[in-house]
Amino acid sequence: MVSMQNSLSNNLWKINQQLATVYLSHPFVQGIANGTLHHKSFAYYVGQDAFFLRAFARAYSIAAAKSPDWKIFELFHALAGGVKEELQLHQSYAAKWGVNLENVTPGFSTRRYTDFLLATAWSNNIGAIAAAMTPCMRLYAFLGQQLATPEIPEHQYSEWIRTYSSQDFEHLTQKLEKVIDSYADNTQEAESTYCYAMLCERDFFQAAWEMGKEEVESIPVVAATERKIASGSTTPGETSWVDYPPDGIYVDIDTSKAGFTETPLYFTSIGGQIHHWMTYGATSIYNASPTGFRVYIYKQSVISNHPDIVLTPQKANSFLWHINWMAIGR
Repeated sequence: MVSMQNSLSNNLWKINQQLATVYLSHPFVQGIANGTLHHKSFAYYVGQDAFFLRAFARAYSIAAAKSPDWKIFELFHALAGGVKEELQLHQSYAAKWGVNLENVTPGFSTRRYTDFLLATAWSNNIGAIAAAMTPCMRLYAFLGQQLATPEIPEHQYSEWIRTYSSQDFEHLTQKLEKVIDSYADNTQEAESTYCYAMLCERDFFQAAWEMGKEEVESIPVVAATERKIASGSTTPGETSWVDYPPDGIYVDIDTSKAGFTETPLYFTSIGGQIHHWMTYGATSIYNASPTGFRVYIYKQSVISNHPDIVLTPQKANSFLWHINWMAIGR
């Protein structure tokens, strides 16, 4: 019999625990921790999370329909009941801050996450479905328990901490993890799926944080004529990718022709012919200056889903991967 310490679900969490620790430090999570998160960020999060949770409940229902026996069928319905309790918490926040949960337009990060969950649910067995859904549960249990130590602080977000630090939520998480241990029959697929869901969680927090960021920061108002917009892209098939061992590549983008005198705000995305949707990092800017910036692309999921591919800068160009960018500044 495999012990919990050596189980697949526990090993998956260990592999991704460093990411969870990073998320604990994220300003969105820390804003919940100390009660200082701007209400605009949290209101956006409540709406997006309600949309996400409804997709989460649908994924549980699909998994229930695929259950091999009545016991597992009942388990997935119990887990869906836990989602209903989360939605009730969101209803209370929505009423407080005037969020209409029936009219939520999903953001890019939300849509990407829910599309991934539902695609996994429709096309895989219950072990793989559990691997896609467990990261959300285990991460929130981890965050709730960490924020509740040594005690739950009393402020506007206390109920959020109380919900996710509870033993009831921990027990639901453990039940879902047991499905991984009993039914996930492809360890490599489970690792890739679990990691991708964890990265979707990062983008979910970041999107909510950015909604309230401008409200927190003091941004000077300037005339439109004092700022300019520039845009461009690297050449598909001829991008100057550089290998970044062991699991990445990067490219330095030259924006000097735009003539900025101060470091502008850069916005980026990755384009390509194939596999680029499975990468991460394309929207994270490094070494920003008036004349350029760097983008790192993390490639582990590509390798995990296609072990026959050895991804190199040359291979990235064969996929026609390229970086699109826009900049606003002086």
